[in-house]
Amino acid sequence: MGLAHPKSRAGVVWTLGLIGDEKIIPFITTFLKDPESIVRSASAGALGKFGLKKMVPVLVEALNDPDERVRAALVNALRQSHEASVIEKLLPMFQSEPDEFVRQRIALTVGSLNICDTPQNQKVSEVIFSLTQMIKQWVENTRNEKSRMAGFIALVLLHDDSIFQKILIDIQTPSLNSLMQELLKELFPEVQNRFFSFLSLDPKLFWNHNSPKMAKHYSALLKSNRDASQRVRAIEALKFLNERSSLPEIEASFTKDPNPQVRAAALETFGSWLESTERLEKIRAAFFDSSEEVHACALSLIHQLKPQDLREVREKLIPLLDINQESIRIPISKLLSHLYYQDWHSLVDQLIGTEKKTRIVGLLETLSTIQDPQLSALFIQFMRHQDPEIRGATATAVANGTNFLSKEEWKSAFDDPQELIRLAAIRGLGKQMDDEVIQFFIDRAEDPSSKVRKEISLFLGKQKSSTLDRQISSLRHLSQNPETEVQIMSFISLFRLGEKNLTPKIISLISQQEKKEMEKLNRDLEKENFFEELITTLQRDHEVVRRKEAMEILATLNFCRYLDELTRCLKDPASEVRIKAMEILAKNEGEHLRKPTALLIQDPGEKGSTAAEKIKPGTIQEES
Repeated sequence: MGLAHPKSRAGVVWTLGLIGDEKIIPFITTFLKDPESIVRSASAGALGKFGLKKMVPVLVEALNDPDERVRAALVNALRQSHEASVIEKLLPMFQSEPDEFVRQRIALTVGSLNICDTPQNQKVSEVIFSLTQMIKQWVENTRNEKSRMAGFIALVLLHDDSIFQKILIDIQTPSLNSLMQELLKELFPEVQNRFFSFLSLDPKLFWNHNSPKMAKHYSALLKSNRDASQRVRAIEALKFLNERSSLPEIEASFTKDPNPQVRAAALETFGSWLESTERLEKIRAAFFDSSEEVHACALSLIHQLKPQDLREVREKLIPLLDINQESIRIPISKLLSHLYYQDWHSLVDQLIGTEKKTRIVGLLETLSTIQDPQLSALFIQFMRHQDPEIRGATATAVANGTNFLSKEEWKSAFDDPQELIRLAAIRGLGKQMDDEVIQFFIDRAEDPSSKVRKEISLFLGKQKSSTLDRQISSLRHLSQNPETEVQIMSFISLFRLGEKNLTPKIISLISQQEKKEMEKLNRDLEKENFFEELITTLQRDHEVVRRKEAMEILATLNFCRYLDELTRCLKDPASEVRIKAMEILAKNEGEHLRKPTALLIQDPGEKGSTAAEKIKPGTIQEES
């Protein structure tokens, strides 16, 4: 070509790119290896103008160029390819890139390519999640305003809702608005549209720096848009902009909008704008909403109210005890117990004076959490109530709250024909556990209710008595019960008491459980701190068999949650435990096996390395 000057070569290459003839692509590509960075940069820019997916491998290969201007041009060129798979290639580059300008290019490119037809699979999701977290951290730490704006644009295009208000703050500042405009102009129209759609913002207001009209735009959007997510965004914007003139529109959304997310967003806005008394009225109304999402928001807001403000209007909370849903009634009950702690007698007066069954139950639940022994006579009275539902609610409230009743009172409650009361009696006696109580449970282990038998099985495993043989014998008898849940709890209690060689039966029974039954079992055992006991056994028990069985039970109950604890078993001093750990991990092949297998390969014992070799070679890749 005979062009000795770098600027001349760069000009020619750039012009060839403008011509757009694909036949000259191989020729332009050769300049990616030119000794001068200005030429390499021009070559990257020229190749980007073709916008061809087939150019991606060539451009990616050149990304390790030593010059930041060339790397920036290559990333820009990759953005023109509309090839979403490029996102994965840019992850390691963003991690290691030292230049701020190049990082801006990567962020904008990743965001732009994310709106292309990205294949939906776990690997892609993990890459996008990792990039989102890295960009968020970069935005938080950078002092470069342009980098901050580039990061915001990228996060919007990566669908990160957390930065909505931060963007609204910055676009109110003319200098930052101008920087964001400058960056957005580089992007394709469809990318710009996605950005404005995310913000639910009129592009004209943005381009014209018209902040005063922004609130009116969002207010109109709230009244007219059919998309619920857009209405939520409008409420969030109005709340942030503190546009209190839109309160009537927010009120209408709270009372009439068919979408629970919109109603919850409106309620949250009331939490910021209204005084305590007005806010409480909205919260009370929210508890009668049909949506759990609105209830959750109401509970969050009520705990934000100052105690002194609530004391003045605490009577208004009492009607909420009539709500049948425990998820609402129990938190309200606990809150009321704090508000009436010093003068609970007024609650007793209301309890004696009401005939509403729901109110009686709610007040009993409230009083049961107030630690005053004087209340015991009241609860004994209501446990003898003629209405079985009130008797059951009283027993449950006392068993779950402060235990006012003596062992003898709970024992007599065990004679009640109502299952709910007998279950409460077990929990009440369980708070006073000693040899006498354990013997009582052994004597009552043949109760006709499977739920009661299961609860007795659970409590018999809580501590050892002086008659441990009888305790174990009773549990072994219960383990033969036809009800699977009773069998499982009996075997688990036997394990807790130190019995061995139970895991085959425990694993077999647990494996037969349906998903919902398994979830309930995990919740029950979580309440009993059984998982903590298993982990403690793994870490501290001197008996190899106990550590091995604890590991097997833990893996069967919840493998994914306790993967880290199971992986650490590969470093157990006993080879028997290490081998069993590898067998357990091998049954759940996947990404999590890389590190465990690498650890086992280093096992000093011959059995360990042999076990590692048995894993399919295509599944595991040893970490470098």
